[in-house]
Amino acid sequence: MKVALGFASLLKFMHAPKCSFYKPYIVRNLDCAHIVVDEDYNPKLCDFGLITGGIFPDRTIYIGHLVLGSYGYIDVDSFYQSSSSDKQDVFAFGVILLNLVSKRVYNADDTIRRKEVDVVDWALEKYNKFLKLLDKTSESEWKNIIFSVVDQNIVAESDFEAADEEKISELVIDCIRGKPDERPTMKQVIKSLLKLKSVKKNADFLGVTKRVRTCANPKSA
Repeated sequence: MKVALGFASLLKFMHAPKCSFYKPYIVRNLDCAHIVVDEDYNPKLCDFGLITGGIFPDRTIYIGHLVLGSYGYIDVDSFYQSSSSDKQDVFAFGVILLNLVSKRVYNADDTIRRKEVDVVDWALEKYNKFLKLLDKTSESEWKNIIFSVVDQNIVAESDFEAADEEKISELVIDCIRGKPDERPTMKQVIKSLLKLKSVKKNADFLGVTKRVRTCANPKSA
């Protein structure tokens, strides 16, 4: 959660407009392999090779120049439409969060060699099965059906709150939705993370005590 919150905060900062002269930054090259953490689990992004916006030239206008980004973290629909927005970074963040909570780290070579279903397809398949199950179940029984992509070893940890299992899973699905305009902004992602009971319970360790209070009482901010 500390890695997820720290990285989400970085993306929120980069996506925020700095002034009328510069467009927000879009990283477009997010990947677990491009993130390092220090001894306190503070994440650092170490690859800005495809960044656009801000003081950098607009790299989205080069006709005929394909920018692939990181395989497995690419928002395929936007790529083929030759469009570029911060929602591409939101998609990649969703994949990174999925890797963290499901313990199914994406590895392109392993996925291709073993002909495995990649982690995004795995999550979407589980979600579609969940929706079909809801359709076959009466509304009175819906509360007994839980959608989850969280590894059960994480759920079993003493610091984890069971009520967060479905909320985190739903946030992952929201971030990797096929239509960019249906995805949340990074600001909305952070709000969702700060509302998790596990985050509130461990706010001091995560270094977000003040932010949790602000999220709970937005009018006092």
